[in-house]
Amino acid sequence: MKKIFIPAITLLLTGWAVSSQAQYTETYVNPAYQGRCGLQGCPEEDPPLFEDIFDKPGNESYWKNRFRTYRVYPIVMYPEPAPCDDVGMASEQTVNAHEYQRGVVVSANRGQRMYDSTTYTLTTHTITGEAYSFNTKGVISSKTHDFKIHTDDLFRPYGEVSINEANFMLLRLDNTAYTLLIDEKGKIYDKMGIAHGGKLYVGNDVIVYNPKYMKLIRAENVSQSASGKQLNFDIRYDGIENGMLSFLVYDAASGTKTKRTVYPAQRFVNINGVSFEIIYYTPEYIEYRLN
Repeated sequence: MKKIFIPAITLLLTGWAVSSQAQYTETYVNPAYQGRCGLQGCPEEDPPLFEDIFDKPGNESYWKNRFRTYRVYPIVMYPEPAPCDDVGMASEQTVNAHEYQRGVVVSANRGQRMYDSTTYTLTTHTITGEAYSFNTKGVISSKTHDFKIHTDDLFRPYGEVSINEANFMLLRLDNTAYTLLIDEKGKIYDKMGIAHGGKLYVGNDVIVYNPKYMKLIRAENVSQSASGKQLNFDIRYDGIENGMLSFLVYDAASGTKTKRTVYPAQRFVNINGVSFEIIYYTPEYIEYRLN
């Protein structure tokens, strides 16, 4: 058999090539997929900002995924309001009223109401601390949140920050840490912040508010609202009966009607505590003036 002679240098080069190829395959990492990882492995991922405060499992939160570029400002906190300042102080009273002007000649046909007495609850709300509201209703929007604003919403600033030597009051929205920045003229700053750990984190995304003339104003110290309106009694003209002017008094509580009559020559009449002057009458019509 003929022997094949292979030079030693050829074997040496071939062995080096095989060994080199195996080493290359085991240690190569594609730079396109390396990212932050190096030969020593990947560093620990930074925890998402505010995740513990706002995010629910499975949510793709704007503050978690996009609020990466931000500036941090220390908050000068305002003193905590007294408990009664949080909601103000309210008092209620029952008011008896009527819907007719006094001293004005009015008329009624037979069977129509001449006068009605109503009872309602008047609630007086007194704000004992510093509070603000917006001058109009509207909407304040970020990329992921819409906050509806009503004119009867009360806001109490919880602190302030200084940006470029200008001071901004801080208002929480919907009892969250989402914060509006308000300048000294009541105008809304064009970026929203989030409060955490005594600091305000302000992102770069611009917020939008509508209408454009929306601004913060000092709230009224006293406001009143009426509710629970109920009819107490009413008086109706009932024509002429046996030569007498006839009136019906309807009591809403008992549902009963009581007839009252007066002489036609009687100019001033008092029925159920209501005083009025008779100006003119027919069996189907009466003119009168409440005193």
